[in-house]
Formats: sequence, structure tokens, C-alpha cells
Amino acid sequence: KSESWMISHTKNIGSRMTNNFRFGRLEPIAIQGGNAAPDADVSALGLTGTFQNLPPYARLYPSVGFQGIAGTSFGSQGNDTTTSDIPTWQFSDSLTIIHGRHTTTVGFDYRKWLQRRDLSADFLGDFGFNNDTYQNNNNGCTTPSGKCGTGNSVADFLLGYYNNASTYQPGPFSPAGVAGNLDQYRFMYFAPFIQDDWKATNRLTVNLGLRWDYRAVPTEKDNKMFWFDRANAGGGLCFADRNLETESLSSLGGPIAPSGNGFYRYCGRPNPADGSKKPFAPRIGLAYRLGDKTVIRGGYGIFFDSSETREIDNSGDIYPFIVRASPNPTTDTSACVAQGNCLPKLTDNMFPAVPLHQVVPLLPDGHYQDGSQFFAVIISEFPHNPYVQQWSFSVQRELARNTTLEANYVGNKGTHLLNRINIGQPLPPTDLTFCNQKDPTTGQYINLNNGDCPVSARRPFSNITSSLGFLDSQWNGYSNYNAGNLKLERRSNSMALLAVYTWAKSLDDKSAAAGVGSTNAFAGHMDEHNPRRDYGLSDFDVDHRFVASAVYQLPIGRGKRYGNDMNKAADFAVGGWQVTAITTFQKGFPFSVLCNDNFGLLLSFTQRCNQVGPVGSQHSITQWFNTSSFVQPLAGQFGASGRDIIQGPGINNWDIGIGKDFKFTERVAFQFRTEFFNAFNHHQYGYDPFTSTSIGAPVDNNPNDGPIYGQVIAAHPGRIIQFGGKIVF
Repeated sequence: KSESWMISHTKNIGSRMTNNFRFGRLEPIAIQGGNAAPDADVSALGLTGTFQNLPPYARLYPSVGFQGIAGTSFGSQGNDTTTSDIPTWQFSDSLTIIHGRHTTTVGFDYRKWLQRRDLSADFLGDFGFNNDTYQNNNNGCTTPSGKCGTGNSVADFLLGYYNNASTYQPGPFSPAGVAGNLDQYRFMYFAPFIQDDWKATNRLTVNLGLRWDYRAVPTEKDNKMFWFDRANAGGGLCFADRNLETESLSSLGGPIAPSGNGFYRYCGRPNPADGSKKPFAPRIGLAYRLGDKTVIRGGYGIFFDSSETREIDNSGDIYPFIVRASPNPTTDTSACVAQGNCLPKLTDNMFPAVPLHQVVPLLPDGHYQDGSQFFAVIISEFPHNPYVQQWSFSVQRELARNTTLEANYVGNKGTHLLNRINIGQPLPPTDLTFCNQKDPTTGQYINLNNGDCPVSARRPFSNITSSLGFLDSQWNGYSNYNAGNLKLERRSNSMALLAVYTWAKSLDDKSAAAGVGSTNAFAGHMDEHNPRRDYGLSDFDVDHRFVASAVYQLPIGRGKRYGNDMNKAADFAVGGWQVTAITTFQKGFPFSVLCNDNFGLLLSFTQRCNQVGPVGSQHSITQWFNTSSFVQPLAGQFGASGRDIIQGPGINNWDIGIGKDFKFTERVAFQFRTEFFNAFNHHQYGYDPFTSTSIGAPVDNNPNDGPIYGQVIAAHPGRIIQFGGKIVF
């Protein structure tokens, strides 16, 4: 739901001045949950170490999934609950002054809002049971074989042999009796501006403007905020809550992060940095009438945006305020007994309280150990506000009565765009030949555990050993777009026609913060230490596109060219019909050719292939490109082929509709419509970027290992006919 109110006041001051004042509040409230499970069922689960006093929307049945059995997921959908409440106050004022040929407006816009959001979920667990549990859950079991599991996911469920499980658990600083981890981030925006519309001559109008778009770096109401500590050579976190350094916990015999611990550090402020004081955003626009039938327009402007609040949410969802628990059934029993941190094998013992050293790579005595279970998505230590520069130039010409032709050039350049960066990704090996050396007899790699071939030897930060490590929400992305288009428009009493052709190119290093399409998985680039490797065509780039639309009133019926004198019954049946059509021709979206990260030496979210020949232009559904031109890189080597270098299948589509309003009275009518999507049933081929362009060659250079490699294996729907009716009264 949403609650809002606003007070506005407009006052004319003489004949040339107008003041407009606004003051308001908006509060969107969103709660995502489901049907609450009965208390008796929750108690019967026997879970330990989980949040108590769950509100009804969060007291959901566990999510349980079975591998290998279609449609066998039970419980709540995703077992996912979120709450969001964002009260926003806005105060603005503007004064407009008309003076001769100038219309000048000065004013400001002030906004302050509190983002209250809790992304904790899976309070009663999210469980998976796999058919291969027999092999995975194989330590410390009481069976004669020493192995747990049956090899059947349903049987494992009945016996309690889980394959994966997860939940959110309370941490030492979690408020007593409160479920989840409510983050409350404070934002502030202040933007004074001035704009002048100057009618320089009867033919020329100039628009000039300047804004100062200041956005403060957010803070958290209770100082629950972490960011990466660049001053720590081994990798660490700055925190805003000084209590972590000073407040002693009886269970630890001291504070969570004592001064000098080597990982956590109080960095002396509530957020990573101050907001930029230089967000000046100039704008200029020109409109010139060249004769009575031609208009020339142009403009340039800088436009700032706010940081994405979703990326800040996770900066407080870190131990000790909350624990993301994912027990692992493959833990070696002897090792965990020695360390005193055994994880459960059975669902009978879930979820135990997680000791400190299983959450961060720091033991209470300052000793570091494996931090493979530590995971963080945090706000950037170098916060920036993203901005885009936009420019345009157009010429519009009246060709005939009701017919215009317009030629446009538009462009933009994005700077400081949001990128998720896995700063813990290992650096490439220094000697690829050494790491890829094989035993001449067995063909096995012999140096994967020697030199700097192991991942552990190439970590850029010794304290970050998780395969995911830290996803740092940095603002180092960039993009540019340039396009020319022609637009023809004609209107008459019975027809409206619009046709647009666009020739464009969009380039970026990543097409969305969390990745889009085949080139970037959910977190980052192929090489996080060199994002420029991914600079190429945007995943949504379409270089050529033509779209035409038409609406035509058929000239049949009373008062029309044909059938002007027909009776009312005939006119009711055949008169007043309307035909619509939309035609689209466009080139396909680009994609990359993907390979494997052999032996996981790069821990890359996406690995591209090496290109050894031309892409080719086969463009058949059995071979869309020259598959022999791409080979598997060496283990530990980033693929040398570019991002989004191959263009997928395009579109040739016609959508046609015909309809009529049948009027019964002055106020009652029945609207009937028939629509034909892909009316001519053209083949609209697509592609699956995660399979059709992947090379399934884990240890060799055979690019044809996958049976569908290079094939187009998907298509858009064929012709669809749809009938619809609606009564209007």
C-alpha cells in the first residue's frame, strides 16, 4: 500500500511573477510474505538457533526441493519474505519571472527519506535433497560403509540426509525478540536550480539551465553499515558502529572486533565518504525555425541519478547483526571435532548457533583461519553518483499537408555506473605453461597444486578466501550510445501512419549491475581486476531496427465513401471497422561464445573462449557461426575473444488487428477485436546464450564437445490469434 499527501500553493506576484510552493509526504509500504504456518507445525520442526517471535507474514512453511523429480518443490515459494517502508518528505519552491524575451525560473528541490527494509528470509529453512547425496554426505555417518544417504532424494528426505540448507540466524547484536535485521538507511537530496527560456528572435529559442544535484552518502540509523577497508593490505571491513570495537560479549570474553584485530576496523565515520560537492548539471537547448516548414533542434545536458538503494541494503546484513547460515553436509568430522565447529549431517540438528570463526576469518585470539563461509555485498568505499551526458540534433521538415519527416541524431555517455565487483577474485597464474603441464603417460595435469597455480596462492587479499568473497558495489561502470533515426509521420481523417528507422550502437562494460544475458553472471565481469576486457556491445544492442505502425478506418458505412446510404442494420454489421498493424524488422541481439573455467583456477563468473579464426556468417539453425574458430583457453587463462561479438537471429514480425465498437445506446457499446500476432507465421528464431554457445570441454581443446554447440535451439512463438470483447458503459 501507499500513503501520501501534499500541500501546494501558487501565488501570482504582479503580472510577471509566479511562485509555486509544494510540501508533501509519500510512504510506500510493501510486505512480501505468505500464509503463516501454525505454531504447532513450526514447533514440530525442532529447529534450533533460528529467529523466534516470527510475525505471521514471515512464519512460512520451509521450502523443500527434490532433485530429479519434476514439480516436486513444496512449502512456501522461495520461502522469501521482505518488508519495505520508505517514508519520504519533499519540500520545493520555484519562482518564475517573465522579463521581456526571457522567462526565468529559480528554485530548489529538497527530499529526505528513510529506507526501512528487512531482506532476511528463510526463517524456517530452505532445504534441498539431491539424488547424489550418497556421494556427498559421506563423513561421520554411523552406517557400516561410513556413508550417509540412499541415492534417492525422497528417501533422503525421509531419513533427514539433506544436500543443502540455508537460513538467516540471529547474531550477537541482533535485538532480542525481534525477527530479522531491519536496516534503516537515511538519504538526503538537495538541488537548487535556475533555468532561462530566451526567445532570442522570432525564429530562435534558447533554453539554458543549471542544477546542483547534491546527494549525501547514506547513513544507517543504528550504524549498521560496513564497507571495504582499502587501508588493510590483507582485506578487511570498515564498520560504522563503534560498539563492535568496545562492547564486550561474555561468549567471546571481549568485543567482536577489538582494536588491531586485523580484519574489522572502526574507520571513524558513519559512512564511507562525504557526498560529492561538484554535481553541477548544465543544460542547453536550441530550436530554430528555418522557413515555414523546417525546424532545427539541438541540445546537451548532464543528468545525475541516485545510487541504487538495493545495493546498500546488504551493507548491514553482515555478522554480528545477522548470520547467513548454509550448513554443509560434507564437512569432515575429524577436522571439525578438532576445531569444535562440527556442522550437522541430519535435519534433526538444524540450525545450531554458528561460532564466530565460522562467520568471519578471525578467531577471538586474532588468529586467521579459513574464511570460505564469509560472504558480503557491501556499499562502495568510493561512492559516486552516476550521471549521463546526453546530446541530440534533429531536423524536422513538413513534406506535405499532414506529413512530416524528421532526421535525428542522439547520443549519451554514462559515467560512474553501478558495477558489482568480486574483489576477492584470484589473479591469473604467472606461468600458464607450468600450470598446464601434463603427465605424458596419463595426460593428467601435474602442477595444479604447485607454484602459484592453486587459487589460494593468488588471492589479492589474504583475508578473503571465499569463492564469492566480497561483492563490492562500485561505481566504475561506463557506457556510450549513438544513434541516427528517420521518422516519417502522416495523419489524415481515416489513417495515421508512423514509420521509424534506427541505426544505433550501444557499448558498455556491463549491461546491468547484476548482469544481463550471457556475458555477465549475477555478480561481475570475467576479469574483475580488468573490467575493460568486457567493454563491447551492450547485451541489448540492436544496430538496425525498423518499426511501422498504422491505424486505418475502413471507408465503409454510413457517411463513408462506400455504403453511404446503407441502412442502419447493415451499417451496424459492416460499418465502422478499424484495422491496425505493427511491423517490426530488426537485427538480433549480440552474444558471446563461452568456455569453461578449467579447474576453477580463475573463479570467474563468466569465461569466454579464445578466437582462432573468423566468426563466419553461416547463420543456419544448425550452425549459426563458425564453431571451429573458438577453442578452450588454457587452465588459468582468460579467454581472448571479445564480449558480444556475434549477432543472434533477428526479427521479421507483423501484428495485425481488426476491431469495431458496436453501439447499442448513447452510453452502452460493445468493443470487439481480433488480433493476429506474427500474422504471417514467420520463423522468429532465438537462442539460449547459456547452452547453445557454451563449449563443454573441461580439460581439452575440443570446441565441438557439446552436441548443440553453435546451434539455434529456441524460437519465438508462431502465429497467435486472439479474440476479445469488452462492454463499455
